[in-house]
Amino acid sequence: MSNKYYHTKNSVVEYIQLSKDVNGQNLIERLKEFLPQKSTLLEIGSGPGSDWEILNTNYTITGSDNSQEFLNHLYTKYPKGKFLELDASTLNIDKKFDGIYSNKVLHHLNNDELSSSIKNQFKVLNNSGVICHSFWTGEGQKFLRACLSIIILKKQ
Repeated sequence: MSNKYYHTKNSVVEYIQLSKDVNGQNLIERLKEFLPQKSTLLEIGSGPGSDWEILNTNYTITGSDNSQEFLNHLYTKYPKGKFLELDASTLNIDKKFDGIYSNKVLHHLNNDELSSSIKNQFKVLNNSGVICHSFWTGEGQKFLRACLSIIILKKQ
């Protein structure tokens, strides 16, 4: 799938259907070990909103996506939610957060974009803040059965 896949209404509807039973509950349970409830949290790549919905029960969350089609879906499904159109590599935002979270999103970035994203995440992270990301690993058929890599960093 190319990054353009997430920018058309039909593909977003298809993706939402394909991922309807998928969420990051296990990853969020790990995050809760490091980030206290009610902390401010930025979710990078909210997509269908499955993780946003879970995170919203524990944190003061701001969702984001780089796809206007996903944002339209999120605004409709969660009218009281806070969402931003945000590029994961530049994170052009003036607000700071106690935590930053993504679930299988940043693997879409190339190495330079990922490096830029991590640097920019530290700029919008409060002192003692936590970064929590998961990544798919593997390629081809292995990608489909791949284990998930989880990274949790704490800013000192």
